[in-house]
Amino acid sequence: MREKMNPYKKFVNYLDYLHLTKDYEKEINFIEKFIKKGKILIAACFTGNRAKLLSEKGYSVSGFDLNPCVLDICRKKVKGNFFRADMKDFKTSEKFDGIICLRAINYNLNEKELKKTFSNFKNSLKKGGLLIFDMGLKKGDGSSTKIDEYHGGNLHITRLTHWEPSGKIYEAWDAIFIKKNGKFDFGIHEYNLGAFSVNEIIRILENSGFDASVKKYDKKTKRKVFVCRKN
Repeated sequence: MREKMNPYKKFVNYLDYLHLTKDYEKEINFIEKFIKKGKILIAACFTGNRAKLLSEKGYSVSGFDLNPCVLDICRKKVKGNFFRADMKDFKTSEKFDGIICLRAINYNLNEKELKKTFSNFKNSLKKGGLLIFDMGLKKGDGSSTKIDEYHGGNLHITRLTHWEPSGKIYEAWDAIFIKKNGKFDFGIHEYNLGAFSVNEIIRILENSGFDASVKKYDKKTKRKVFVCRKN
């Protein structure tokens, strides 16, 4: 029988194994080009790999995530203020030189939610501060399936991620399968994603008080990166 649950909670200690091939350095090097120093807030900070790299480069780093289990991992890696919050309704009295939100903006399902998120980001930035976020899934994209794997010693992990359009949103699910010391376990996480066109994103950003430009991490990367300065 399939188990419907959140694998982030059940398999939190295995999540970093699935991200060993992710090029965090490329993302951080990109951020360094625009945010030279100061305080950075990471929205959807996950297990803290980006926060750790930024801290090692001399930035003062804070962050938040909706999943408390990943925050526990993050706090073990980095000193800073890491708290539970949703980007659509978080508030902080602290002002930051930069906010980054990588691989997470699509958790806003519609324009209303995205406006709330951008408003919260703006309110948390210093005057002239920068918001940097990327977008992999965009309006008009079809179905997609991705497989991440880790094999080491007696531990084998496979994560299958799939999304497909369903009306104005995308239905998505992650299935994680683990074999450790000959024993199997698995879990499935179902969730929804929003999708926007680049022009829609730019319009909402400008109406929210940002000057925005669209870039890429490098010539090989298709993922769009938005660099936005608070007016």
